[in-house]
Amino acid sequence: MKQNTKFIWIYVAILFSFALILILFAGLTQNNYQKEIEQHENQSAGIQKSLSSLTGENSAMKKTIKELEAENTQLKTDNQTLLAEKEAAVVAYGGDVAVTRKLLTAYNEKIAGHSEAALELVKNLNTDTMTDAQKFLYQTIIGE
Repeated sequence: MKQNTKFIWIYVAILFSFALILILFAGLTQNNYQKEIEQHENQSAGIQKSLSSLTGENSAMKKTIKELEAENTQLKTDNQTLLAEKEAAVVAYGGDVAVTRKLLTAYNEKIAGHSEAALELVKNLNTDTMTDAQKFLYQTIIGE
């Protein structure tokens, strides 16, 4: 009977050791899983922050695009108005339309600070055939 008792105690000790090893292994595994879960939660929170930030930025960009499109439309309208006014000015100056256009182009160059380019544009024009308005513009360009 002593041998049976000894065998039972060894058997119990081995079972207890395996149980203890399994408990430790389960605890370590649970700890690793817990760390992974926390890491995934942190990544998820970061992604959510990034997503909300990008959503806000996207909304701001859409607003900017709408504003720029409205500004573009307004600028196109202004450009058409200015072109119509320029054509009206060309007609109002009278005389040769090509000469008037060249004078206006040269005047724009002079205003932009390119006096030499303006003088180059008007150097071959005949002042004898110009109207009074064209002569005035010509004299303004050449600096008389």
